Amino acid sequence: MQAQSHVFFYAISPHQPFSCNAHSICDSELRPQGIGLYPLVSIINHSCAPNAILVFEEQMAVIRAMEYIPKDSEVTISYIETAGSNLTRQKSMKEQYLFQ
Repeated sequence: MQAQSHVFFYAISPHQPFSCNAHSICDSELRPQGIGLYPLVSIINHSCAPNAILVFEEQMAVIRAMEYIPKDSEVTISYIETAGSNLTRQKSMKEQYLFQ
């Protein structure tokens, strides 16, 4: 039996932005195409050293392992771009996700 994931799309006003639990949907060249709410993806925790990455195949969210993940280990993703400096990433995490 294959797991099904439901995708919810909402029209978003610039005055009502989603800052948490919403994901920018990007094309193959990483150009933003819209915003999607993915309930199953939203329960994945953040890590500064993630073992998986969120990618999109058209409008489908796909979590791909970047390394071997042992059974019963937590799957983590980075909520922000990992290429920035530590200071930039910490500032982003505090502003967007209220991390300390």
